[in-house]
Amino acid sequence: MTRRQALWSGAGIASILAAPAIGRAQSPVELTMLDYSTGPAGETLSRLASDFTAENPAIRITRQTVPQNQYQNTLLQRAAAGQPADILDIDGPMTPGLAEAGVLAPIDAYVDLDLDATFYPAPLSTARWKGKLYGLPAGNNAEVLVYNKKMLADKGLTVPATQDELRETGKKLAGNGVYGFAASAYGGEECTWNWLPYFWSRGGNLDDLHSQAAVDALEFWGGLVRDGIAPAAQLSWQTAEIEPRFVNGQLAMAMLGSWQLRSLDANAKQVGLDYGIAILPAAMKPGEKPIAPFGGEVMAVGSLDPAKAAAAWQFIKWVQTPKVIVPFVEQSAYVPASKPATVLFESNPANGLFKAVSQMLPTARSRTELLGASYYEVSGKITTAIQQVMTGAADAKTALGAI
Repeated sequence: MTRRQALWSGAGIASILAAPAIGRAQSPVELTMLDYSTGPAGETLSRLASDFTAENPAIRITRQTVPQNQYQNTLLQRAAAGQPADILDIDGPMTPGLAEAGVLAPIDAYVDLDLDATFYPAPLSTARWKGKLYGLPAGNNAEVLVYNKKMLADKGLTVPATQDELRETGKKLAGNGVYGFAASAYGGEECTWNWLPYFWSRGGNLDDLHSQAAVDALEFWGGLVRDGIAPAAQLSWQTAEIEPRFVNGQLAMAMLGSWQLRSLDANAKQVGLDYGIAILPAAMKPGEKPIAPFGGEVMAVGSLDPAKAAAAWQFIKWVQTPKVIVPFVEQSAYVPASKPATVLFESNPANGLFKAVSQMLPTARSRTELLGASYYEVSGKITTAIQQVMTGAADAKTALGAI
């Protein structure tokens, strides 16, 4: 009797019905991942979901994307409708607001890693809010100092490591159509982001913007423009617009985002520019490291279903495996947030461009650690104060007094 004949016989049907359920394949847990990534980054997320499913057939992940400017509203709408996404790839500063809105699910009960020993404190803090963990940091970026080696060498100067050294070195480099230093002061988060290292490294905190540290840091930042060290035009330059001006010799030193370093390297090689990359000179004393902000995403859990939340955690934990996360952060021009992944990342000579970013990560700080969801509102006011001082419309104390 053929197999088909056996199945159609009464005995065959009876034997199938009597077979123990344990032998039947269970349906996989279906998860939805919602993100805003496009291009190579989006392709990488799709590959991660596919690779994980291949290794873990009991879990299936379907990826959905929405435009970045609609992302947060989409998360809120889905949660309100009782249809939250299970895995979210969110901008780190979103964590407090989304957690308080009930969009994110705490996952402390599922965690089986020594997180504090594995991750750098600041990146990990972006995945936590009010003592609860909602995900893990996927990688980080930051601003660094780039400098023209020949310009410094011609005047016998060394790379500045403190705020005082930045001012003095920048002053000696400025002249003959060259500015000693530049950093984007364009209206928006870029402006505040670039100022924060010089504020935090003086001992300032975002919950006290009327402190002497805030006044001094803002006066220092505005003085770079007033003294001709930095161009007033930087108020209209985004960070991406600074790179070509540095490459063509208009700027001796500049702050650039780590996401631009590969482009900078390629463009510098084309014109024969000998340049260097260093940590930000925001420290107050030689030997100190700056306290800098950083960007990057948190891979968080949004499911309210315990089984789905547990499965989502398995994916997020898998992504942090060094062999998985390192290609992901390389593609995104990030550095890893975990120490084991950093070892693998730094073993690749091509990632030497990002050494300064990794060096600042241990002393970095989360922008939302004190202000939570209100950070962006305060940041907008800080940007206004910075621009007022840079243009001479107000002194530092007056500008901060309006916040």
